[in-house]
Amino acid sequence: MKFKIFLSSNRKEFENEREFVKREIEQDYVLNRFFDVFSFEETSASGKTSVELYSH
Repeated sequence: MKFKIFLSSNRKEFENEREFVKREIEQDYVLNRFFDVFSFEETSASGKTSVELYSH
């Protein structure tokens, strides 16, 4: 079972830090096995509310 990590902040605030954390988790063999990272930057406009997107 993987745990989900939701990265969030204002659009420009901590943008580099969010990208760094996401990349580190996805590229690390051990962390990648236990965690999925979700961030709104990678979702396209779908008409769904933010709650619907990150709850899924």
